[in-house]
Amino acid sequence: MRAPAWLLLPILLAACGPDAPPPCLDAVAEAPDGAYVRSALVDGDERVVTYADGRTVRVPPDPRRIVSTLPGLTELVASLGALDRLVAVTEHCDRPPEIEGLRRIAVMPFDVEGLAAMRADLVLVDPVLNTDAVRVPDAPAFLPLESRT
Repeated sequence: MRAPAWLLLPILLAACGPDAPPPCLDAVAEAPDGAYVRSALVDGDERVVTYADGRTVRVPPDPRRIVSTLPGLTELVASLGALDRLVAVTEHCDRPPEIEGLRRIAVMPFDVEGLAAMRADLVLVDPVLNTDAVRVPDAPAFLPLESRT
């Protein structure tokens, strides 16, 4: 059983708000066996997310320009009250209604040039569908989140 994506995203977006004691992720422990994300720790001014396979992703401490590449992740960001941080969503996102005016980005294949124009600092991606995007050099932080659990 894998840990749901919503376990990690609230920590990154909400728990590290202005009222949280710095560094706010110090108390996050390793995930149970079988989880997709093993840990999320603070390293200086960045958060380091470690996956079960050993990969690590460095995430900005307070992402302000977020791109969501899956409808479920877009809804998750909305439920966390962070719609004001979304700068683009996938062409498949249709909820909540507040995303109507946001820029749309193609994800299959991934629109790397469009992403660069948005000056995003965090891109939420599917670890299976968007594997090419995760390997783009000089790109913002790509945070793969398991979205099917």
